[in-house]
Amino acid sequence: MNTQHLDPSQLLPIEGFPDPRMAHDFCPALWPLCNGTPLPLLSLDAHERRCLELVSGYYELNRQWVLPDGAPSKTGGVAGARRAIDQLEDRYAPLGFFGEPDFEEGLCRNVNIVRPGLPGLLSEAASLSSQFAIPGMDELPAEELNGRPILRRWSHG
Repeated sequence: MNTQHLDPSQLLPIEGFPDPRMAHDFCPALWPLCNGTPLPLLSLDAHERRCLELVSGYYELNRQWVLPDGAPSKTGGVAGARRAIDQLEDRYAPLGFFGEPDFEEGLCRNVNIVRPGLPGLLSEAASLSSQFAIPGMDELPAEELNGRPILRRWSHG
């Protein structure tokens, strides 16, 4: 993926993504957990909506996997589900979003999803320092920097 020409809207969850749990043919036994817990219904949180998309991909993989051996659509369905999962992870790769599935007896039972952290505003050294900046400190006379503390107030406007 070329991050030099990345459209920011590509990192947003897919608008109107259908939740498979609302479908009439939904099979709860094939629905994977997300980080060990069920996903909430109808979440507005962007991260949870991305998680829904990814867990839905593994649900579809499970649905295809349980088709009877020799079913004409099984091989193509499994390959298509895996391809869809890969495309989804590629879509969100610039965010650092990806999932690690836990398989049990051939079925995905849980998807451990990494929640990328926000970039820090300060360097690690700044957070470990015992020094801190005081606005206006350079305006104080040198003789007032030693001795008894004096309360001063100033504004920047």
